Amino acid sequence: MNATTDKASSLNLADIASDPNCLQGLKRGELRALWQAHLPRKALSPTPVLLMHELAFAAQAKVNGGLDSETSLSLKQLLRGIEIEASASRSPKAQPKPTRSQKLQSGTRLVRHWHGHDHEVTVISGAYHYHGKEYRSLTQIAKLITGAHWSGPRFFGVNKLHSSH
Repeated sequence: MNATTDKASSLNLADIASDPNCLQGLKRGELRALWQAHLPRKALSPTPVLLMHELAFAAQAKVNGGLDSETSLSLKQLLRGIEIEASASRSPKAQPKPTRSQKLQSGTRLVRHWHGHDHEVTVISGAYHYHGKEYRSLTQIAKLITGAHWSGPRFFGVNKLHSSH
């Protein structure tokens, strides 16, 4: 067992809630093991960075009590209202295909875990920012990351935005 694994096995929810940075340096498997040991629902995050944030949030909510029942109910009602409005206004045949600006707003961050590394792209007006440079398309960035031709939207999971249209 190495030092990181020892560190992971010694953490509890109170440790994580009081200092979320204690999760830094843990591998995906160690983060998932911590999740399974301390939290009842399945961890959904695909990348270690997102899993780390989700684990820290869940630990803080569990240790500190989370939302009160009134706030939780208000949020559920709000979401239910939004879902009802969205389904009522959605007509598959009449819905126009989204433009790029409708799909990804400026400031949106896309994160893709690839071969052990997280790659983050920020959408800026008319372009994409990656590693200090601007690119015209996600496909250019996907090719840079993988070394092969990929559909940039597919590589970053953006094509899922079309699933309801």
